[in-house]
Amino acid sequence: MNGKRARHRRALTRQHLETKLAQAAGATPRRVGALGDSEVWEVGPLLMVIPTLFDDYPAPMKHAISRRRQASLHGRCDCGAERRIVNPNTVAIDHADDCPASDDQLDAIAAQHGLIVRRLT
Repeated sequence: MNGKRARHRRALTRQHLETKLAQAAGATPRRVGALGDSEVWEVGPLLMVIPTLFDDYPAPMKHAISRRRQASLHGRCDCGAERRIVNPNTVAIDHADDCPASDDQLDAIAAQHGLIVRRLT
């Protein structure tokens, strides 16, 4: 009986989160604060922590960060990646391998310019 109850609870939680993602899809992002080198944005019922786009970044870094920010705020990247639920507290976007906003590409661009990318975990 506990297994059925747990599966039912997980299904309800997932359904609730899917509803929140749908609400976020039509919402206008609103900046609500800062957290270290990141910004905190409200997108419908979701709270997003995204990297700040600094003026002194080299052009390739600005492009990668800008693309990552847009994907986070609007739920979809130009590479086709979309928001997905990782767990009840985390939404992620899995960018294409060749997308400048992907973790590996962003790390490579940062390394080329002597920068370090820090991620909240």
